[in-house]
Amino acid sequence: MTTPSATYNKDVAIIERRPSQRVLVCHGERHVSRLIQVNLERQGRTVVCAYDGEESIKLLESAETTAFHRVVLDAMLPKRGGYKVLKWIRTHAATEHLWVAVMIPSAQERELWDQRPYRANLYIPKPFNPNVPLG
Repeated sequence: MTTPSATYNKDVAIIERRPSQRVLVCHGERHVSRLIQVNLERQGRTVVCAYDGEESIKLLESAETTAFHRVVLDAMLPKRGGYKVLKWIRTHAATEHLWVAVMIPSAQERELWDQRPYRANLYIPKPFNPNVPLG
């Protein structure tokens, strides 16, 4: 599904179709992943879900032909934690540029994440409002 975007050229609006952004949602709880997926799809994005850190990395590794534009990552992922996945993303040339949002347990937790060498573009404290756009 693509959504039109308007660009302006000499006071004339030109509608162009762009392919939708692909988003990888990484969360250990399927109902939370589904909630995020539905809201992102309503925004015209294509969503792929992973339910643990290892699955997330496998999808990112295999995404050379179908690259992701954004990643929504839970800090508390099973098998391989969210910070380890973020570190993997930031240390691989094919993924280091990705826009990453990390869902953290509380607003105070952000200070701890900011002190780490690998950072996200956005931190979302839990519980989160599913209707707020993710960047």
